[in-house]
Amino acid sequence: MDSNLKRLFPLFVKSLADAELIDNIDFNGLQIFSEPKKADYFFDSRKIICEQKSLDNSMLKKFEKEINAIISSKRVRIYGRLSIDAILDRFKDSESLKQRVFNKLTKSIEGSFEAAHKQIKTTKEIFKLPHSKGILLILNETSYLFSPSILMRKVSGMFNKRTHAGNLRYREIVAAWIIQFSHYTELKSKTKAFPTIKLLNNIGYSESDFEYVANYLETLEKEFADFLRMPYLTKTIEGTNFEPNKMPSIQIY
Repeated sequence: MDSNLKRLFPLFVKSLADAELIDNIDFNGLQIFSEPKKADYFFDSRKIICEQKSLDNSMLKKFEKEINAIISSKRVRIYGRLSIDAILDRFKDSESLKQRVFNKLTKSIEGSFEAAHKQIKTTKEIFKLPHSKGILLILNETSYLFSPSILMRKVSGMFNKRTHAGNLRYREIVAAWIIQFSHYTELKSKTKAFPTIKLLNNIGYSESDFEYVANYLETLEKEFADFLRMPYLTKTIEGTNFEPNKMPSIQIY
């Protein structure tokens, strides 16, 4: 199976009758490639605006640096292959250290939210679509550091972010749709199952909005599975039960 999500997803969008690649739209006789940046896709006849972000391994070096700084400050030596939790659990302040590492690791997710929020808002204004719903699509095919449980925890936290005035910071993002080929779980049938995660921001939205977006994402998930010629499984599996396609390993020095 071709697992290049960044290449496959736009092809999937092109196969749908009610979807569009926004960069390909002829707007007032002109191709709209210029700034400001817009979102990537329209779904359901422009009722949904979707911005795509992809995760990669660019955080690995920063992550290694953070772990090594902690180890150095504690004046300990680490030998052998240990998980990050096993390393940090050695210290009395392990919980605060874990939060520090988590914040460092997931900093790029905050950037993705900030950019997606602006791009969805800009797209609404350009195309005069004030009632369209914004979705952040996160594709992860290589970054084993971002497990399903880590992404769910971070994205849920981002939905609760507030401005200084107390308003929702990312009001334009109704939902996050996460597709991961970086992690898998093996079912009894020896089939590898890859997680897709739908997280909805039910703060500040009506029940009908919430239900509409949830149902439409369910439809998109099924159609994407069909596009990939993969079975669509509805079995609920804990986010911690997925193994990385590549064994996590960082350089301790």
